[in-house]
Amino acid sequence: MEFGKVSGIDGLYIANRLQNGVKQSLITFNQGGSWSPLLINDSCADCTLNLYSPSSDLKDHFYSRHTAPGLIIATGNVGLSLNKEQSAANTYLSRDAGLTWKLLAAGSHLVGFSNFGSLILMVDDMAAIDSVQYVN
Repeated sequence: MEFGKVSGIDGLYIANRLQNGVKQSLITFNQGGSWSPLLINDSCADCTLNLYSPSSDLKDHFYSRHTAPGLIIATGNVGLSLNKEQSAANTYLSRDAGLTWKLLAAGSHLVGFSNFGSLILMVDDMAAIDSVQYVN
Protein backbone atom coordinates (compact mmCIF):
# COMPACT_ATOMS: atom_id res chain seq x y z
CA MET A 1 0.00 0.00 0.00
CA GLU A 2 1.26 3.48 -0.90
CA PHE A 3 0.05 6.31 1.28
CA GLY A 4 0.54 9.93 2.24
CA LYS A 5 -0.64 12.23 5.01
CA VAL A 6 -2.94 15.13 4.22
CA SER A 7 -1.54 18.27 5.85
CA GLY A 8 -3.67 20.32 8.21
CA ILE A 9 -6.06 17.57 9.38
CA ASP A 10 -4.95 15.02 11.98
CA GLY A 11 -5.68 11.39 11.11
CA LEU A 12 -6.36 12.06 7.42
CA TYR A 13 -4.45 9.88 4.93
CA ILE A 14 -4.87 8.92 1.27
CA ALA A 15 -3.55 5.57 0.05
CA ASN A 16 -3.40 3.42 -3.06
CA ARG A 17 -4.13 -0.25 -2.55
CA LEU A 18 -3.20 -2.93 -5.07
CA GLN A 19 -5.61 -5.86 -4.83
CA ASN A 20 -6.06 -8.56 -7.47
CA GLY A 21 -4.13 -6.46 -9.99
CA VAL A 22 -6.36 -3.40 -9.47
CA LYS A 23 -4.96 -0.22 -7.93
CA GLN A 24 -7.57 1.92 -6.18
CA SER A 25 -7.33 5.03 -4.00
CA LEU A 26 -8.74 5.02 -0.47
CA ILE A 27 -9.10 7.64 2.27
CA THR A 28 -9.18 7.42 6.05
CA PHE A 29 -10.42 10.08 8.44
CA ASN A 30 -9.47 8.16 11.62
CA GLN A 31 -5.75 7.34 11.33
CA GLY A 32 -6.36 4.15 9.32
CA GLY A 33 -9.14 2.70 11.49
CA SER A 34 -11.36 2.45 8.41
CA TRP A 35 -10.77 3.16 4.72
CA SER A 36 -13.20 4.14 1.95
CA PRO A 37 -13.00 4.93 -1.77
CA LEU A 38 -12.81 8.55 -2.90
CA LEU A 39 -16.29 9.50 -4.04
CA ILE A 40 -16.94 11.72 -7.02
CA ASN A 41 -20.23 12.67 -8.58
CA ASP A 42 -19.95 11.09 -12.03
CA SER A 43 -22.10 9.23 -14.53
CA CYS A 44 -20.38 5.91 -13.68
CA ALA A 45 -22.17 4.53 -10.61
CA ASP A 46 -19.37 2.11 -9.66
CA CYS A 47 -16.50 4.50 -10.41
CA THR A 48 -14.33 6.25 -7.85
CA LEU A 49 -11.57 8.82 -7.98
CA ASN A 50 -8.13 7.24 -8.11
CA LEU A 51 -5.09 9.40 -7.44
CA TYR A 52 -1.46 9.15 -8.41
CA SER A 53 0.76 8.55 -5.41
CA PRO A 54 4.15 9.96 -4.40
CA SER A 55 5.82 6.82 -5.79
CA SER A 56 4.02 6.99 -9.15
CA ASP A 57 6.22 7.09 -12.23
CA LEU A 58 3.79 9.36 -14.06
CA LYS A 59 2.51 12.11 -11.79
CA ASP A 60 3.05 14.14 -8.69
CA HIS A 61 0.93 13.22 -5.71
CA PHE A 62 -1.79 15.23 -4.04
CA TYR A 63 -1.20 18.72 -2.66
CA SER A 64 -2.27 19.91 0.78
CA ARG A 65 -0.92 22.51 3.18
CA HIS A 66 -1.39 23.02 6.91
CA THR A 67 -2.25 26.69 6.21
CA ALA A 68 -5.31 25.60 4.18
CA PRO A 69 -6.87 22.74 6.19
CA GLY A 70 -9.38 20.71 4.20
CA LEU A 71 -8.14 21.83 0.79
CA ILE A 72 -6.68 18.99 -1.32
CA ILE A 73 -5.70 19.14 -5.00
CA ALA A 74 -4.69 15.94 -6.75
CA THR A 75 -4.01 14.36 -10.12
CA GLY A 76 -5.78 11.14 -11.04
CA ASN A 77 -8.65 9.59 -12.97
CA VAL A 78 -12.24 8.50 -12.46
CA GLY A 79 -12.82 4.81 -13.04
CA LEU A 80 -12.73 1.38 -11.47
CA SER A 81 -8.94 1.61 -10.97
CA LEU A 82 -5.96 3.91 -11.42
CA ASN A 83 -5.20 4.37 -15.12
CA LYS A 84 -1.51 4.81 -15.99
CA GLU A 85 -2.25 6.44 -19.36
CA GLN A 86 -1.28 10.12 -19.57
CA SER A 87 -4.50 10.93 -21.43
CA ALA A 88 -6.64 9.75 -18.49
CA ALA A 89 -5.11 12.18 -15.97
CA ASN A 90 -7.06 15.19 -14.72
CA THR A 91 -6.71 17.57 -11.78
CA TYR A 92 -9.29 17.33 -8.97
CA LEU A 93 -10.19 19.46 -5.95
CA SER A 94 -11.67 18.72 -2.54
CA ARG A 95 -12.66 21.61 -0.26
CA ASP A 96 -13.96 19.35 2.53
CA ALA A 97 -10.88 17.27 3.43
CA GLY A 98 -11.51 14.56 0.83
CA LEU A 99 -15.16 13.86 1.59
CA THR A 100 -16.23 15.04 -1.88
CA TRP A 101 -14.26 15.79 -5.05
CA LYS A 102 -14.83 17.73 -8.27
CA LEU A 103 -12.93 18.19 -11.51
CA LEU A 104 -10.76 21.30 -11.29
CA ALA A 105 -9.06 21.13 -14.72
CA ALA A 106 -8.69 18.72 -17.61
CA GLY A 107 -5.19 17.23 -17.79
CA SER A 108 -2.50 17.11 -15.13
CA HIS A 109 -1.21 20.33 -13.59
CA LEU A 110 1.40 21.53 -11.16
CA VAL A 111 -0.39 23.40 -8.42
CA GLY A 112 0.39 25.87 -5.71
CA PHE A 113 -1.81 27.82 -3.39
CA SER A 114 -1.52 30.82 -1.16
CA ASN A 115 -3.49 33.06 1.19
CA PHE A 116 -4.87 30.11 3.18
CA GLY A 117 -6.16 28.43 0.02
CA SER A 118 -8.09 31.41 -1.33
CA LEU A 119 -5.71 31.61 -4.33
CA ILE A 120 -4.88 28.51 -6.39
CA LEU A 121 -2.31 28.68 -9.21
CA MET A 122 -1.97 25.97 -11.88
CA VAL A 123 0.28 25.30 -14.85
CA ASP A 124 0.13 22.41 -17.29
CA ASP A 125 2.85 19.97 -16.25
CA MET A 126 3.36 18.48 -19.72
CA ALA A 127 3.63 21.60 -21.92
CA ALA A 128 5.81 24.67 -22.16
CA ILE A 129 4.54 27.29 -19.73
CA ASP A 130 3.10 30.32 -21.51
CA SER A 131 0.17 30.99 -19.18
CA VAL A 132 -0.88 30.54 -15.59
CA GLN A 133 -4.42 29.66 -14.48
CA TYR A 134 -5.81 30.81 -11.18
CA VAL A 135 -8.90 30.15 -9.12
CA ASN A 136 -10.00 32.34 -6.25
